[in-house]
Amino acid sequence: MPAKLPHSPRHDTPPIQNFNVICLNRLFNDAKKISSVCATPNKTVAECRQMPTRKFTETMVAAAIAGFEEQKRQIDAEIAELRAMRKESGPAESGEAPRRKLSAASRKKMAVAQQKRWAAKKTVSKPEATVAEKPKRKLSAAGKKRIIEASKKYWAEKRAAAKKSS
Repeated sequence: MPAKLPHSPRHDTPPIQNFNVICLNRLFNDAKKISSVCATPNKTVAECRQMPTRKFTETMVAAAIAGFEEQKRQIDAEIAELRAMRKESGPAESGEAPRRKLSAASRKKMAVAQQKRWAAKKTVSKPEATVAEKPKRKLSAAGKKRIIEASKKYWAEKRAAAKKSS
């Protein structure tokens, strides 16, 4: 059964504070939408006269920053709780098998056996490396002459057949 998550401190905040944060988020999102749409290209929001602009007061910006910092602190606290839960659970719960410990004698036996396997593989591959490649075949002068004569005969017949048909 999965571990039960701790109660989130984010839900303990009073509803009015959450409402203020929600309102400020909406205010900033609306401002972003408005500032991204300008009918005149290559102008900043302040230069664009075709759209209304919203002005934020210092208190509004300060309240928004405070709200976001509070949310960040709450999220960091939740992350820390989840990391602590992960550390509490042992390797058996996380699906990892515990490492097997081998004695020095067993490791030595394994190393010797691996060396024997590599030595056997190397000796098998040596005869293949010593096999020489077959020399490249050469065409004799007589063979070349026969090929040339056959080619001339073929094209002479082909030209004669083309002359008869035309």
